[in-house]
Amino acid sequence: MTPPLPPVSKIGFVGASRFTLPVVRWILGKGYPVVWIDQNFNALEESLALFRTQMAEEERLGERTHVLTGQLTRLLSGSTSLLDLLGCDLVIDGTRDHLEGKIALARSLEQLLGDRVLLGVFLESLTVSHIASRITHPQRLIGLRPVGLPPRVLQSFEIISGVETAPESVTRMTDFSRMLNLEPAIVKEGPGGIVNRLLARLFSEVLLLPRQVRGEHDAVDRALSQSGLSLHPFEMMRRLGEYEVSGMITFFRRYYGPSFPLSEDLPLSSAITSSVLHEDADSFIREVTHGGRTIALSDWADGVFLALTNEAVQIVSEGVSDFNTVDRITRIAFLGDSTTMGLLSRGAQRGWPLILSGLWDYSHRTDGRVWPSSTLQLWAASTRN
Repeated sequence: MTPPLPPVSKIGFVGASRFTLPVVRWILGKGYPVVWIDQNFNALEESLALFRTQMAEEERLGERTHVLTGQLTRLLSGSTSLLDLLGCDLVIDGTRDHLEGKIALARSLEQLLGDRVLLGVFLESLTVSHIASRITHPQRLIGLRPVGLPPRVLQSFEIISGVETAPESVTRMTDFSRMLNLEPAIVKEGPGGIVNRLLARLFSEVLLLPRQVRGEHDAVDRALSQSGLSLHPFEMMRRLGEYEVSGMITFFRRYYGPSFPLSEDLPLSSAITSSVLHEDADSFIREVTHGGRTIALSDWADGVFLALTNEAVQIVSEGVSDFNTVDRITRIAFLGDSTTMGLLSRGAQRGWPLILSGLWDYSHRTDGRVWPSSTLQLWAASTRN
């Protein structure tokens, strides 16, 4: 009988960058030692220097004491060698999405550490099974996605189990997440989890707005903010960069079709100005304009918000995660700390028949691109009854 795995007490983190630094800092702040690995010496040095700069600035501002700075600094060690991961109970792969690179790293870690170490992997446009099918110990592999990175604090971890992930691994990662004061969000294996799927839907909807609307990036972000969204899509696309956004949308297109508009051969920069993506919407705008009607920017923003709500409902209806988890994650990632409700609670409060009516109208405006999920229609019917 295989003895139970010990609780996590030392963490290895592979991939040094400004994107992974907040997670490393969070783990250090909870008192766990971290070995930060990057085989690119310059990337490692830049990240360590940024860490030291942040510590010094926060100490200068009185946000932490010199003693606490020293304690955090002593908990962190940097290295370019995977050998320094020996002794870790959990190793997190925080490298950028590249299938062959992640598989090669997982295999190297298995050879070095065996099957007694939990391997967490940050995933954006890949699934756990993409990697698990080509390694020796898939039962120890689990997907992770931090929720609530700065400017807000980290608040949750999406914990994504693959088909072959052992229940013990999920339990162990869940316990560790709670030790970090991060409420775990348990997600079943599926395309993209919760946050990235909703991000891809949000990005897709604003890319498919008519040219007259889409061209006003800041105005669209403001209108969505007035609708209740704390995350501004065009600003977020600029922050993430073309590579990340394009990869995210094309990934979901493979699973869900052209409502996620970017094809493999159409980069994001072209999609923003392409007429191919917008013929239906632009034609509709011309028709209503010639008919003397106008559609306000706030109406289009409400439509995008409704499409995002519908995607959250669809995630629950597919069994990817439960109502409460999806609601909590949407509150953290999309609606901000000023509300106690997520997209689903907000929809329930407004009344599902009203949401459904708005979605049908939005679907008509966009030539049937977004259809209300069957689950939402059932909820609307039950609300009416």
